[in-house]
Amino acid sequence: MDRRTVLQIVATTLAATGLGCTCARAGFPGLPQQDTETRWVDPSDRPERDDKSASPEAPADRDEGLEAGLRDLKVCALTSGQAGRLARTKGFSRASGIPQLDGTLNSEPPVLRDLFGVDPGFAFFNDGRAINAYAMPQNILRRRGDGTVVFGRNLLRTEIAKASQLMRGPNAWATAVIGIFAHEWGHIRQFSDVGQLDKPLMELHADYLAGWYLGTKSSYGSSLDIAGIARSLYEKGDSNFNSPPDHGRPIQRVKSMEAGFLLGRRRAPVSDAFRAGLDALS
Repeated sequence: MDRRTVLQIVATTLAATGLGCTCARAGFPGLPQQDTETRWVDPSDRPERDDKSASPEAPADRDEGLEAGLRDLKVCALTSGQAGRLARTKGFSRASGIPQLDGTLNSEPPVLRDLFGVDPGFAFFNDGRAINAYAMPQNILRRRGDGTVVFGRNLLRTEIAKASQLMRGPNAWATAVIGIFAHEWGHIRQFSDVGQLDKPLMELHADYLAGWYLGTKSSYGSSLDIAGIARSLYEKGDSNFNSPPDHGRPIQRVKSMEAGFLLGRRRAPVSDAFRAGLDALS
């Protein structure tokens, strides 16, 4: 199936379910906003990190052996050994590599924490050619927490570029990025509640929870371009995020996200969404 046909299916599916809309806001109307400085640890404040670690272009961040190893990973929820390999990567910080977007992007994790009920460490990192985002139960950014989520700077650039190529506005890439954030937070919730699930259930369930999160935000007034995350689920280029044996087929991913979105629109709590997703996909 070629890319044009895939996108036509996405558009038809979204039109049938009424999920397409515009404009994205990172905030979450209807819930009190938390103080990110007191509740969310910035890994770039750790004394062992130097200023160069925050730069996505720092030459020291290039480790060809590690990068090749990360490209071989077929999942975005990492085991202990895989997390150890990723921990060798330098450049962990809350700097996205696009300074004008840092404020907006860094306002989302506290909202994710409140809705998912888990508080992982979060940072951007230099993903090089191994374009991806990862979740892991290990705390590699701070001493305490519910694991770690890291988001590749090149993955961010890729989402923005694809939205531009499709002549879609910032709403599309913003919703896609928020949806990927939520997918990874879904893995953190899985680690907390049930541990590792079998593939592709683990990934499709995380897609379901990502849809639930976006639906919940939408129910409180945040308008989102859901076609942005649907397109992202279909098209990931060479990213491991789109490995069908582990993540499911593209149509399965979009259907899982849609089902979660509709439940989120009803403001179901995360515990209900978690169980509903497992029931629907098992």
